[in-house]
Amino acid sequence: MEQGLLENRIGRFAICEQKADCLEYWIAGLYRGGAVPEGLKLYRFPESDWAAFSARGPLPGSLQTLNTYIWQTWYPAEGQQVVGNGAALEVYSAGDMQSPDYACGIWVPIVRPQQTADDSAETAAAAALLGLL
Repeated sequence: MEQGLLENRIGRFAICEQKADCLEYWIAGLYRGGAVPEGLKLYRFPESDWAAFSARGPLPGSLQTLNTYIWQTWYPAEGQQVVGNGAALEVYSAGDMQSPDYACGIWVPIVRPQQTADDSAETAAAAALLGLL
């Protein structure tokens, strides 16, 4: 099963969404079109800019440290607003997750208070062209 997940690039991402009474966590991959297999569902993030953070080091420690920094330090200090449902995207690279050089990250959809819808659409288009989304 693990090999199938890796070959199909499922599990390269995780979606974390804070609900009123729990944190929902999904293993995710890129949707490439076509029918969605039974038991799976599409998750759509609202259009927005993204703040992308990266970490190096073994899991889970490096990602937990990054997550704490984002939500307890960076997010409130930068005056960001929660976009849509407040979900974030964890991004995992291939390789040994226990290596000191292992790379991972967290992407958070954001909208700055002074940002307009046109600014957000322009940023999303640029990210798509660069292959980030």
